[in-house]
Amino acid sequence: MSVAGKRPHPGVAQRSLRRTWTSARDCPAAASGPAKRSVTPTAIPAEVDILAPRMRSIATVIYRHGGSTARRIQDNIGGELQPIRTLLLRMEARGIVRRRQSGRRSEVFYLPAIIDEDVQKAGLQRLINEHFEGAGEEALKQALQLLSRNKHHS
Repeated sequence: MSVAGKRPHPGVAQRSLRRTWTSARDCPAAASGPAKRSVTPTAIPAEVDILAPRMRSIATVIYRHGGSTARRIQDNIGGELQPIRTLLLRMEARGIVRRRQSGRRSEVFYLPAIIDEDVQKAGLQRLINEHFEGAGEEALKQALQLLSRNKHHS
């Protein structure tokens, strides 16, 4: 936000990212206590930060989870499903999210459309923390094994 407390004009190009935290315990400003999980910053592009409040909350769910269905968004933020879908279509037209058909024919999965280096790093860090208990070396080892297997099967 600017000094006056107003959001910048949407036409102003901004590429800075703000950092959010996956839990209150992770936030540096939170009181310290026993560590339950490592700090996982989630990068939210500035383009999301300047959206209207309802769109911002929808986009935040999508960017934090790496993608989401309209029902999952509804579960996270509440409200009726149809207005959420309408806002998702508007956000797709603006280039904030993109959509993809899920495995089921009728289900649509919404994905982040603004992917820069900081968003990629945050996603990779989240993957390592959630699936490899923070062990980056183990994640790399598994990825190399998977690539090796796929190379031999091609």
